[in-house]
Amino acid sequence: MNKEDKIISKAIIGVWIFMLLFAILTLIQPSWLEKASHAGVNVEAATKKRAGDLYLGKKEYAKAIALYKAALKLGSDIKGAEANMALAYYRLGNHTKAIAAYKELLKKQPDYPGLVYYNLAEIYSKTGDKKKALNYYLKSADTLASPAKAYRRAGKLLMDNKKWQEAADLLQLALDNSPTPNNLYRNMLKRSLTVFKDVPETKQIIQQSLDSYNYTGFMGDYDTTLLNSLLNSNFEVAKTYNYLGYCYAMGGNYDDAAQFFKHALKIYPDYTDAINNLGAAEILIKQDR
Repeated sequence: MNKEDKIISKAIIGVWIFMLLFAILTLIQPSWLEKASHAGVNVEAATKKRAGDLYLGKKEYAKAIALYKAALKLGSDIKGAEANMALAYYRLGNHTKAIAAYKELLKKQPDYPGLVYYNLAEIYSKTGDKKKALNYYLKSADTLASPAKAYRRAGKLLMDNKKWQEAADLLQLALDNSPTPNNLYRNMLKRSLTVFKDVPETKQIIQQSLDSYNYTGFMGDYDTTLLNSLLNSNFEVAKTYNYLGYCYAMGGNYDDAAQFFKHALKIYPDYTDAINNLGAAEILIKQDR
């Protein structure tokens, strides 16, 4: 065997030794190698997830979905990937896959199930399944820190079915949970329970604050004038007052209906529906008298 053949033979043997060593390491799976491999996979999965988020933001939903799938294949525990993939399917118009993705996410007990319930309700509402939409809006309201919008959407579905009293009850709950300094502070505390779920001492303090039902003391150090001014011009709240007035009017209670319409107009003076509804209610009040 000449010198060149010996060099080639040694190289081949070296490659086989390396492959054999790697095979043994893989079979034995020492903890340091396992941790290093897992860390590498997590980094790659997180990178793909972030790239998916970028495409989602640019409304390139098909590309976003492909990247979320790749991320989930590498690490099924990548936070937000499954939820964002479901959202991408929804915006792409593939409601069947969006629903399947959201329901799969619910099986994994996500930190914020209320948001998943709400998105499912929106899909079912858009596809015409009002019964399932109502069910998921109510589930969402039960679990969201800020349930006003879910209650309002559920109330509107009942209005569409001419269930005036049931709709009014839900719309009142929407108003009770509408943005106020106290409600915003309470909702922040509720969200904090999830953020600090693994810190028992902090969670206990937050729960004690929630159980007190009195947040005025906490808000006393802040000037809430500007905040109240902004909240009092909230069109969604005006819409809720208008819906509630309509329910009362359809139930024959025109006096209370007129007050709700006036409240809607106090918040949003150019609200055409409320202006028209108030005019009709005042005519009916005069007729009754």
